[in-house]
This record gives sequence, structure tokens and C-alpha cells, in this order.
Amino acid sequence: MGIREAVNRWNTREGEAWFVANLPSLVSELGLLRDLDFRIEIEDHLWRLVNLLDQGVWGSESSEGLVEFAMDASLLLGDRELFQHFFDWLKNRGDQLDRHHAALEFLMASERVDTLREGLPRSARHMRESLTGDVDIKWNSLSLVSMVDVAQDAMPLSTELPGLLESHLKPLYEECNLNWFLDELRALDPNATGWRDSRNVILNPIYAALVGEVVVDEESSVDYEQEKWEEHLDVLDSEGYTKPLYQIVNVAKGVYRRMQDRSEVWASLERGTALITNRNQLDAYLASYGAKHISKLNCVLTEPFGQANPVRIVDWSCGQGLGTLGILESDWSVVDVKEVVLIEPSGIALDRAACIVGKHSAWQRPNLPRFSKLNGFLTRDTLAGRSFEGPTLHMFSNVLDIEEVDLDELRELIQAAFSGEQMMILVSPHISRMRALRLLSFQNQFAECDGFEIHRQIEKSYVGQSASITARLFSFVL
Repeated sequence: MGIREAVNRWNTREGEAWFVANLPSLVSELGLLRDLDFRIEIEDHLWRLVNLLDQGVWGSESSEGLVEFAMDASLLLGDRELFQHFFDWLKNRGDQLDRHHAALEFLMASERVDTLREGLPRSARHMRESLTGDVDIKWNSLSLVSMVDVAQDAMPLSTELPGLLESHLKPLYEECNLNWFLDELRALDPNATGWRDSRNVILNPIYAALVGEVVVDEESSVDYEQEKWEEHLDVLDSEGYTKPLYQIVNVAKGVYRRMQDRSEVWASLERGTALITNRNQLDAYLASYGAKHISKLNCVLTEPFGQANPVRIVDWSCGQGLGTLGILESDWSVVDVKEVVLIEPSGIALDRAACIVGKHSAWQRPNLPRFSKLNGFLTRDTLAGRSFEGPTLHMFSNVLDIEEVDLDELRELIQAAFSGEQMMILVSPHISRMRALRLLSFQNQFAECDGFEIHRQIEKSYVGQSASITARLFSFVL
């Protein structure tokens, strides 16, 4: 059991690295809380953690990550006291998330309908605040599902409860694209034998979708509009070169404002996580998230590091090429680029990235660098046996925090396909500590490589346009 192992290792420095490396399996273990056989044991381990936290053995980021995990577990358990202890621990460090405020208000009020009637509006308000800006839909969704589950489990016979929950929480479910399942739970008879088993038939698939392993279908094909996107957006200057990145974003904002169905287009982006299939989505993404991308890139691309030159740029899950454009417009522009490799599962986004990157003024025409467009996910199949020798600058912008990306497979892929000096830039929004820890976990997988060196790390900060940021910059030799 992962939580037992994490708590047992708390008093060792090695335990911190173990926790970071095994965070995905810990998260999936939250599903065990649906099984009554595990609830008591997990609760015991969490109380042990309460007593160990103030010893300060681990670093702040991983300690806070484990506390966030413990809070989600406490909410799933419906344990008010445990949640309060962990919440206070974070509060003393001056850093809590709105969804945790929402969960605390809810748990403190959920003992009776009359107290819930008073506390639920405050809880819903905190949850709505959590659904603005950089948002981790998965963990907000888990909190919302847990709230309804805990309340209905505690007061299954209440006639007022369903309407109370629906009026305050159902709009938030809709915002998270969650199906409202309370009606199905209401249809069950709490006095019937096997009532809890019947509840689990409804709830277990929902929890599994949120905390279980997500398998990405790499073989799925996506149809997208075959069109000349460059006729749609005016992103080239009078000399035919790509305009600065901020100007491209401003052009996209103007196009987005003129869209008649922009609310539907924005919703289809699923807060930036959906696979883009048409040009309106491309423009809406740039308009909605482009400025935040630029702010984060400007923050980390302050000066080159590493010893080798010329370099190859590999832009993993490149989207519309913002990461590579950021490199070309930063102090890294002094580096001689011999090759650009763009990797992206959305075909239409990849086409746009190749065009605007290929037309950048950084290249001394006619001596363009070699270009490769690889349409696929971050897996072995996408590289299809390719190998890359020599110094390489890897850009991972807004991708490694996504849990569907298999960090172990990605590390194996890099070690198998690349040789020479490797320079890594990992940057993502700081949506939650557990997602931010994925960047640290990926960095740690290369810590034993020759010449491993950390150049910069940002655990959590805020930059322009109210964008949160977490980043890791390091290098090594393969």
C-alpha cells in the first residue's frame, strides 16, 4: 500500500524521492477508499502523518504535495478532523487552494442539513473561485464528486438534501463537464439490503475515471480541416517573416472576439486539454491562453545554459509552436540551431506550428535548419525508431503536468533515441502541487546521468497575465 510506504519513509531523505517517483500510484490508490476494508487502515496512516509533519524532514514542495494528497483522502473519507489538521498545516505556511477552502467549509457543515444549508453557499463560492484562471479540472472534479458522495452517504433519508446540493453544486458540475449523478443515488432505497453496493456501482466508475489510470488511444485518427490557416490569421510582417509572438496572440484575440459561436468554441477546448481539430479552436486557444504561455516562457528563457553549439530544438507536444517561438525570441536566439523537431498529436496545430516557426526571421535564408514534423503523442511510436545525435534543447511547455503523459516511458524514449548533451526546459502552470511534482519527478529520473546539473527551478510563482508557473531547467549527457 503506497500511503503506508510513504508514511513509513517519512523519517528518511530517501523517502522524499520515493514519494515523488511513486505519486501516480499513490493517486490511483485513492480509489481504494471506496473499499471499506481499506478505509480504517488508510485513516490510521493519515493520523500518523499528522504527527510526523512538523519534523520537517522533506523539502517544502514534496511535503505540501503529500499534504494535498492527504487532504483529498480525508475528504473522500469524510473525516472532518483529519482534513482540519492538514488544512491548518498548510494555512500556517500561508498557502491553501480555494478547493480546499471549499472542502473544509463543506465538511464542517455536512453533519446536518441545517448546518449544510448555512455552509454550502460559502463552500460553493470557494469552489467557483477555484474554477478560474489556471485550473486543475481533475482535482476540482474529485472534490465536487466527494462532496455529493459524503453528504448523500451521511444523510440518505433527507428529503431536503438533494435540492440543496443541486441548487449550489450542479452548476459547478456543469462547468467541469461532470454528469450529475445524485438523481441516480436518490433512486436507491437506503433501507434495502446491498444499498452500499448499489451506490458503488454508480460511484466507482466516476472515481476510477478521476483517479484511475487513463489510457490514451494512440491509434485514433483525427479528421481536421485541410485549409490554408495562414490566410485566416495575419501573422506575417511586410517582409514575410513571422511577427513577434505577442502580436500573433493579439491577432488571434481579435479573430476570437468576432466569432459568433465563441462560447461553444471556448468550451470545446476543455480548458486547454482537448485535442484541437479546427482553426477556430486554434485561434480560441491562442486568444485564451497565449498570453500566459508567453509570460511563462519569458520567465524561464532568460539565458542559455549548457556547453554545446549548434543545437537541435525538440518541442514536445508543441501545439502551435509557442515554445520554439519563445526560444527564438529570447536570449537563446544567439544559439546556432541546426534542426527543429516539432511533435504534436493535433495535425492542424502541427501544420500551423511548422509554418510560423519555419517563417521566423531567426533563420539565415537560404540556410534553413532541418525541420521534422512528427504527428503523434509522446510515445515510442511517434519517433518510430529515429535517433538524434549531438546537443539537443528539449522544450516541454504545458505538457508534463498532464497525468496522461507516461513519464517513465518518456524518459526511456529520450535515453534510447538521443545522445550527447541534453538541455531540458520544463515549464507548466502551477495548478496543483501534485501536478507540479511531476516535473520534479521527471527531472529526478535523469539525476544519475553523466554531467547532470540543475540550472534553475521554480516551485511556484506568478508572472504576467496572472499566470502561475512551475519550472525545472537542467542538463546532462547521454
